[in-house]
Amino acid sequence: MKKPGIEEIYGNRNFHLMHKLHYDSIIAFVFKNIKLKTLGSGLYFLSLILLFILIMIFSIKGFISHQISVSKYISSLFYGFLSGSFIVIPFHELFHALAYRLIGARPQFGMDLKQLIFYITADKFVVNRREFHWIALAPFIIINVSVASVFVFLNINQQIIALFFLFFHNIMCIGDFAMLSFYHHHSEKKLFSFDIIEEKTSYMFEYIERNNI
Repeated sequence: MKKPGIEEIYGNRNFHLMHKLHYDSIIAFVFKNIKLKTLGSGLYFLSLILLFILIMIFSIKGFISHQISVSKYISSLFYGFLSGSFIVIPFHELFHALAYRLIGARPQFGMDLKQLIFYITADKFVVNRREFHWIALAPFIIINVSVASVFVFLNINQQIIALFFLFFHNIMCIGDFAMLSFYHHHSEKKLFSFDIIEEKTSYMFEYIERNNI
């Protein structure tokens, strides 16, 4: 079906409000949905497990070959944590914004320091399931692929920093994957979502075909 606008959703008996998410409740929503057994949550935890295994392999390799020392390793951990948890934030959000722009939206940046969350949204712009997947996964895909493409050209110390960087960045992607998990949990439904920034609220609607009689 053609993607509706907000004016077509409100007051239309074919659209049912599934979930209303206020920005103050994002943390609770994230932890609830990331625990669901879905493709989204599975991919999230799988990426972390694989990176942890790679960190262990390259760490052991570095120590056995005497290419890294304890002090260098601690520094690698620190730089990976700093870059993957904080420095990467503007780039991560920029890729969300780029995905929004590619589907014709005007993205806006927001943050809630009390919850330590940063986000990109588009006011009153309706997003369908396929579009939401691209928006949610854009930073994860671009950043992981970019690092992977240069990984073999790095020395062992730089590789360990890169792995820690990806590990901490992917941890910070929990909100994106929790939203994906929500969508995958309702995979049989036709979902549409939008944000009203003034209300600091996200709305998720399900389309249900009904007779107009």
